[in-house]
Amino acid sequence: MYEQGYQREDILNLFKFIDWLMSLPAELEQEFQQELNQYEEEKRMPYITSVERMGMEKGMIQKARESVIDALEIRFENVPSELVDEISQVKDTSLLKNLHRQAITLDSISDFQGYLNQLIKPE
Repeated sequence: MYEQGYQREDILNLFKFIDWLMSLPAELEQEFQQELNQYEEEKRMPYITSVERMGMEKGMIQKARESVIDALEIRFENVPSELVDEISQVKDTSLLKNLHRQAITLDSISDFQGYLNQLIKPE
């Protein structure tokens, strides 16, 4: 469609409309996404705008934070609001993934708090 002279916005709107009408099986969705990514890399025409990408990143960070807090609540029931606030300040997905693992494996909420303090407030 790019090669036929269609505007980027028109193409995006068409993809959104098609996506709304039908959903592909997971295997075809993955194949389509791979082909689209390859085409965009070759043509340097991103399908997702930078604003959309930033929104996706924010969503992933928020989901990772929620996963850490959920793991702590499941394991230890009561999570101090101060700890929730500290976790909510973390913006690095790899750090949040690490915190999630620690929330699952550490023996106590105080051990988790100590671990978090070491990461965000190194001495």
